[in-house]
Amino acid sequence: MALPKLDNPVFEIVIPSLKKKVRYRPFLVKEEKLLLMARESKRVEDQINCIKQIINNCILDEINIDNLTSFDLEYLFVNLRAKSVSETVEMIYECPKCSEKTNTEILLSKAKLEGGEEVEYNVKLTQSVGMKMKYPTFDTMMRAEESGLVDIVISCLEYIYDDKTTYPVEDHTKQDLTEFLENLTFEQLQGIEKFFEDMPKLVYEEKMTCPVCGESDVQRIEGITNFF
Repeated sequence: MALPKLDNPVFEIVIPSLKKKVRYRPFLVKEEKLLLMARESKRVEDQINCIKQIINNCILDEINIDNLTSFDLEYLFVNLRAKSVSETVEMIYECPKCSEKTNTEILLSKAKLEGGEEVEYNVKLTQSVGMKMKYPTFDTMMRAEESGLVDIVISCLEYIYDDKTTYPVEDHTKQDLTEFLENLTFEQLQGIEKFFEDMPKLVYEEKMTCPVCGESDVQRIEGITNFF
């Protein structure tokens, strides 16, 4: 005789960059095992695969996880964790004045997307030449420390344009694109850096007061692994 099937609650959420509503279910035991693997692994590749697998398992509607921006997956993951495990996450707050460490909890519902949500971004290099950028995927941002700046920029590049035509990335070799980027001036490079600085990110902020010295400051938390 077959065992009974359990009915899991279903929630809805809007994917920020797509403005698309999707249905999702909470983590199950099998996803908890994946989450534990992501916590314990020292390999970025393992963490990426575990987090993407968890989200892919729990989203009930058709969607390509690989095409979502990094902030989409951060937002989805934190909401999944809040509905599945707990609304709170234990953290250690270190006082910037006396270095006293205090156990505290953050409320996941207070984590908000900071910045715009446009998927494309125009970087002007000269009066007539520019680059159309797209926000990086989760894979790109997780591997940022391992990749060079040029590789990251190329992965976010849609096309280069001038006043006559556009030059799609897929029509050019990586060597061509690398040479183009390496010939930018420092001022032009700053325009690209601003694109990454302005990129939406999931942020938690709360005023904390040290129980020992009484010093107060704002605790700011970014990055998906901090919300495990």
